[in-house]
Amino acid sequence: MEIINYNYNVVKKDLLRAINVLKTSNNIDKIISAFIGLSTFHEEIFSNPQLKDILCSYLKNIEGNKFMLYMRAIREKNELSSQHIDKSKYYKIFKGLVELLEKSIKLFYTANNYTPFNDSSIYYIIKYYLKNYDPKLLKLFNKYIEKGQIFEVCTPSFYCGCTLYIPFFDNVYIKMARYNNFKDIQTLIHEMSHAKVFEEILKKESDKKSNKTTYDNFYVEIYPRLQERYFMQFLIDNYLCIDDVKIYFVKYLKMMYALLVKNIKSYEKSKEFIISDISNINAFLYRDLLFLNNFPIHDLPSLKQTIEEEFYLSNFNEHDILNAIKENNDKIKNLFL
Repeated sequence: MEIINYNYNVVKKDLLRAINVLKTSNNIDKIISAFIGLSTFHEEIFSNPQLKDILCSYLKNIEGNKFMLYMRAIREKNELSSQHIDKSKYYKIFKGLVELLEKSIKLFYTANNYTPFNDSSIYYIIKYYLKNYDPKLLKLFNKYIEKGQIFEVCTPSFYCGCTLYIPFFDNVYIKMARYNNFKDIQTLIHEMSHAKVFEEILKKESDKKSNKTTYDNFYVEIYPRLQERYFMQFLIDNYLCIDDVKIYFVKYLKMMYALLVKNIKSYEKSKEFIISDISNINAFLYRDLLFLNNFPIHDLPSLKQTIEEEFYLSNFNEHDILNAIKENNDKIKNLFL
């Protein structure tokens, strides 16, 4: 059982399709979509002989002004996305969470060596979980392995994983850093959850809607983090990988603590947040709240809600968020007693 595919011929047809869009289209949404597709595989294109020779000749013919158009549109989208954040509300919540985490994070277990796992063991644990909790996602996982849609990233220091889909691609692709330990299981659960959103929601949407979800949606990380939380609880309930679960929670809480502190300082200095951090912080804010309310994650209506801003703004307030984080932290503490 090999999860990772190293044959980039699988991707070549889709990348050529993206290049053709750049050569022939003047539609800004299609151009942005095409650049998203190419940029995700940038390192692979220029480091892999399977892709470089055939793609470079195409890339040379792309007009430079289209790249500038793409960059300007992305900058404008980021600027617009920051305007609808209620910054004073977020700042108050961030401050409350930092105070809460400071009281508990020092008590947590600090070991940082995950258990080694090979592909067969990784697959067995993911299959065991998904077979019981999300059979549709298991079917998708098996399809991706069979069709070779999961790849190893060339530069793992930048991220653990990413999931790519653009409307004129035939396939959804996952890229992940490879550690050969429990972290790979966590990454696959997370990225397959993104893939489920792409497959069940965004494949039916336009370039514009798909791009907006990619660049202008602060809620896209909630469902994958919620799926992770259910998975960790499954491991706890079944007495599996408990030491790894402890390390996972410590690393996750420390990462979120660092993001919160960084954004509090940014707001106090300039009344602005770091836009790229907001979706990850929102994952922290809302996944515990949804988890504690036994929010279903397996049907399409619920899946759609997890990425809709209005769902959170209409149903939850600051008090709900802080209470949920506190209650979940108390549950996590019990693992270390």
